Amino acid sequence: MKLRDLRVAVISICLLAPSVQAAYVLNVTQSGSNVVANGSGTLNLTALSVTGTVGSVGAFINSQFNDIAVGPFTASTSTYGPLPGAAPFGSVSGSPSNANASTSSGTWTLIVIGTGNVGGIGVPTTYTSGTSISATATWNSTTIAGLGLSPGSYVYRWGTGTNADSFTVNIGAPVTPTTTPIPSSLYLLGVGMIALGGWYWLAAARRRTL
Repeated sequence: MKLRDLRVAVISICLLAPSVQAAYVLNVTQSGSNVVANGSGTLNLTALSVTGTVGSVGAFINSQFNDIAVGPFTASTSTYGPLPGAAPFGSVSGSPSNANASTSSGTWTLIVIGTGNVGGIGVPTTYTSGTSISATATWNSTTIAGLGLSPGSYVYRWGTGTNADSFTVNIGAPVTPTTTPIPSSLYLLGVGMIALGGWYWLAAARRRTL
């Protein structure tokens, strides 16, 4: 294998290195006589615009307007959008107008679809786009149906390229562990070590032929 060929191979591998995109997943499940919501991930808000602010709000579900918020009371929040074509996860018929969570923790996060299927995301005004956040909320002595939610998986996407991101709401589905992707920096470090080994191998081979 010639040195030029090795360089071409290394460059090709680097170009094929996987890009790690952010995502936020919110799982809403039935746990005994309670409903529990767990959300975690990161949110790249670069491709969205600030659509408004909300003050003094905590964790709640309003299935009539397709709102789910997790995390404790937050004095000041900002909403970002739009998320066009967002599918509703609530059932208007018989659903409560607003159901506040019994307990909550973490960083307040909101997914809202409204009545026009145009969604948005809410986070504290101090949130920095792309940073990791997580939150939980529990509604005691109720059910997913009682809260007016429709079981299923709802994925909301926005942005393109490096600014592409998604917010997934899983209702009634078991929490599925996700594999943490290998950071691109570690991937490239491995490629570099392989290339360095190939370089020494070529140098040794050349010395043997002299």
